Amino acid sequence: MSQTLQLSTGTVDLSRQRFEGDGPPVALTTREAELLAYLAARAGEDVSRDELLQEVWGYAPGVVTRTIDVTVRRLRQKLEREPARPDHVLTVHGVGYRFVPADEDSVVDAEPQPLEPRADKVVGRDEALAALDRWATEGRDLVTVVGAGGAGKSALVESWLGGGASRWTGGIVHCDLTDAHDEPEILALVGEALGLSGAADGAAVAEALGGLRTALVVLDNVEHVVRILAPLVASWRTAAPGVAFVVTSREALRLRREQVLPVPPLPLPRTGNPEGPAVELFLRRAREVQPDFDGDLETVAEIVRRLDGLPLAIELAAARTRVMSVADILRHLAHRFELLKASGHTGASHRGTLRSTLDWSWSLLEEWERAALIQCSAFRGGFTLAAAERVLDLSPWPDAPWAVDAVQALFDKSLVGSVPGLRVRRCRLYESIRVYVEQKLQAPDQVMRSDGTSFTGPATQRALWQRHWDWAAGLGPSAAFTERGNLLAAAERARAEGMADVVTACEAVLQG
Repeated sequence: MSQTLQLSTGTVDLSRQRFEGDGPPVALTTREAELLAYLAARAGEDVSRDELLQEVWGYAPGVVTRTIDVTVRRLRQKLEREPARPDHVLTVHGVGYRFVPADEDSVVDAEPQPLEPRADKVVGRDEALAALDRWATEGRDLVTVVGAGGAGKSALVESWLGGGASRWTGGIVHCDLTDAHDEPEILALVGEALGLSGAADGAAVAEALGGLRTALVVLDNVEHVVRILAPLVASWRTAAPGVAFVVTSREALRLRREQVLPVPPLPLPRTGNPEGPAVELFLRRAREVQPDFDGDLETVAEIVRRLDGLPLAIELAAARTRVMSVADILRHLAHRFELLKASGHTGASHRGTLRSTLDWSWSLLEEWERAALIQCSAFRGGFTLAAAERVLDLSPWPDAPWAVDAVQALFDKSLVGSVPGLRVRRCRLYESIRVYVEQKLQAPDQVMRSDGTSFTGPATQRALWQRHWDWAAGLGPSAAFTERGNLLAAAERARAEGMADVVTACEAVLQG
């Protein structure tokens, strides 16, 4: 369905997130398009800031932020002939904003485009919510919520604030740092969230924070600026002893007295028992798009297992039940990156699709980290750090660390998980990450050596498999159970390459 707005300055295509006027086409961000669509669907009406925060941004009631004002200002720069004297996106003082079209018939199918609908309480996160409550009661002043992309970190914090915002008598300041790339941009966004006028420098932000009492500052999506943000947060904690900070990131800030709250994927249902939070989340989202949804629970359970319990992937899969059966969804998981897209998000947001979420994480890695990650894809069923030493080769990067430290770095960035319940750490790649990096491994120029040549491609894959074969074929009988997945994978690859000796060695280990 077309979603276009006719302005006096040109035409906005909401579905493509693009404005076409007298000059070259101008791209709108996902947030800008969502806000404009919501206002346009209520053309001529006054829409309050609180309504926009809750319906478009998904914030809990009571959150204090200037995110809307910043987005409106950027929209006006792109759409209005005179941004300081707008014709279409108007400020209604004391209320919020109003959209005025060029004429009564200029809004075509401009339905609201809010965030994906969300239940009042996140699924399967009771322990994490209780931990946040406990730490708030104890007066902890810095909590970093850490997890993989799509684990639901922001949703967890929003749900927590929705249930206890009243405890922050000094208010809640929410600042999304997705668009920040350096210290001035961080200070500008935090300053805007605090209501500072003009350019905000470090001293102005520290002074504003110091004036708050019993307040909470939420710094959302900071993984790409962790190294820059950490010293700023350290200084703000000193300047504002009455303020607590909650940060969402894919890695911790590594500051003194920082409380880290890991947010792992949801627990998976056991075989033969299609219940649990991952299944519950799928059912909730499916019934939001199809109220009478009644899919086979065993198939749903297998879907969420294949998705490793990752909430974003589960929600995107469940949204497909509008037009697909659960059996169709399961079958198409072989092409998960094409399947798991949010139809309501058409821009470049790193949270709109499973692939864009992983692209965002990939973009933040050093070349040696990318090389280590793609080489971890050789393993099946997990791997020990000793196995990583044997299989990973980081010699093309003189500054790369020891293989064990490289895996630890990936673990710290929430890209490598651990197998729970074991005395010895056993690492694993989530299935979606494994599929993603295998595609990188097979294509040239996805990772570059220090000398500027391509590391990835068929030759690199073959060399990686050779190291994995050498390691697997040398395992003793005691490894038959724990390394079954690796032995089977090594034998299958060796059989395809005609390496009968490797196949025989792996099968001998499997047979004990």
